[in-house]
Amino acid sequence: MVAPRRCDECRRHARVSPDASRPRPCEPVDDRRGCESAGARRQAARRRGDTLFLITQDQRSGAGHVCGDRSPDLERTCVQQPRRRSRAIRHLVCPWLRRRSSVRRGCRGREDRGARSHAVAGRRLQRWRALAARRRPVARDRQISRHARARRRRQRPGLHVSSRRGHAVSVSVDLLSLTPGAARDALAEWLTQRGEPGYRARQVVPRLWQRPVGSWAEATDLAVPLRAALDQSFPLRRLTLKTHQVSSDGTQKFLWALDDGEAIESVLIPEGKRRTLCISSQAGCALGCVFCATGRMGFRRNLSGGEITGQVRELILRDPALKPTNIVFMGMGEPLLNWEAVDATLTILNRAEGFGIGARHITLSTVGILPNLAKFAKRPEQFRLAVSLHAPSPALRRELMPIEKKYTLPQLMGALQQFRRRVTLEYVLIGGKNDSLETADQLAKLAQPLEALVNLLPLHPGGAPDLTPSTRAQMLAFERRLKQRGVAAVLRRSRGLDISAACGQLRVEVEAEEHAHIE
Repeated sequence: MVAPRRCDECRRHARVSPDASRPRPCEPVDDRRGCESAGARRQAARRRGDTLFLITQDQRSGAGHVCGDRSPDLERTCVQQPRRRSRAIRHLVCPWLRRRSSVRRGCRGREDRGARSHAVAGRRLQRWRALAARRRPVARDRQISRHARARRRRQRPGLHVSSRRGHAVSVSVDLLSLTPGAARDALAEWLTQRGEPGYRARQVVPRLWQRPVGSWAEATDLAVPLRAALDQSFPLRRLTLKTHQVSSDGTQKFLWALDDGEAIESVLIPEGKRRTLCISSQAGCALGCVFCATGRMGFRRNLSGGEITGQVRELILRDPALKPTNIVFMGMGEPLLNWEAVDATLTILNRAEGFGIGARHITLSTVGILPNLAKFAKRPEQFRLAVSLHAPSPALRRELMPIEKKYTLPQLMGALQQFRRRVTLEYVLIGGKNDSLETADQLAKLAQPLEALVNLLPLHPGGAPDLTPSTRAQMLAFERRLKQRGVAAVLRRSRGLDISAACGQLRVEVEAEEHAHIE
């Protein structure tokens, strides 16, 4: 009789395994084998406070409800049995105690189960219930059959997340934001891991920019399983055309909707065999130039490389004959405030594996963000640079362009003198502001040392309703004065006057219409 007591004393702190649905007792457990009835055992357990016995009997019962995502195993594993009341149940379930259960392996403090406080167990149960409620909100008050309850008791205790939510999440890569070389390397590594032949990369990369497809399903020269895998790992993100306007002079204005609800503009300007596309680099603009509608709407966010090049890509997808021959970064936003994405975009536009547009046909327009202007100057390609000047003196420029407070006109002129290629100075003529002949003389003094080309631009009436464009006669006089001072000057003509062609104008008008419709 001594040995059994010592055996019981050694097993005093053991816990019940989740395999309680099929106990194999080592002693009689029902009244047909000479033991007391189940009802009598339950009454005796209530009198002596045997909580573990009562919970075990409840779990062996029939169907019931699980409220708020609670599974029976979550409740079972956190109930503590008082040490002095546990001997009777051990005689009934000794096979459970002889094997080292997954419950004991998965929990901390496995040697002192009986000594844990009820407060700690209650906090753990509350935490598990809260986690389960967040992960499985659709399973409230669900009816569970007897067989399902038994199957759950045989599983390892923990959070039971459905298979549709529990699978591994695959991380996708935006190939369209990578340079052609980086995209080729990423694809080659991925194809090698799949066991694909080496020539597959040469089939896939041209589908990004040279012969673009809207989705991988359209790349019919690739096998169907490969197309499905590419769509999962490298989805091709698209821009959604929100508004399209066509002017009588052939100018086309596009308003593209992005995935997060933002919208950006691009303008296609055909002229003979040349097709110039003006693209955006940001959603909105933080610079606040008084003559620009984009500056008035404020800054929203930077665009990714895929969203910038997507303006070119979507145009080709609509009609390959519309592929632009020239690109100008003169749309929404300041390109040098989004330098990393613009830097990759320049490579994609120029490289033969990308769109293959010549460097001299790509122009970057900036107000003069000096640190990134130096980075742009270090690129070996002969990209064009256009500087938004619009005033020949610091005081007047500060009135029109707040950026003058940070990067002054003398600093900008000093940086441009270090630029190896010819610079274009952009100058919007505003009636009564910067269109006098004295102002033209001051502008000539800035342009002469740089041997710069001055682009004279009429103010588009849709960009700044409170400003007045210069008269035609005043613009011609301004141009003549510059040429008399030995400066190359060209007076441009406004395009798309019968549509919302000014920078940011279309987005502002569309948003105003949407707000008016809502009201």
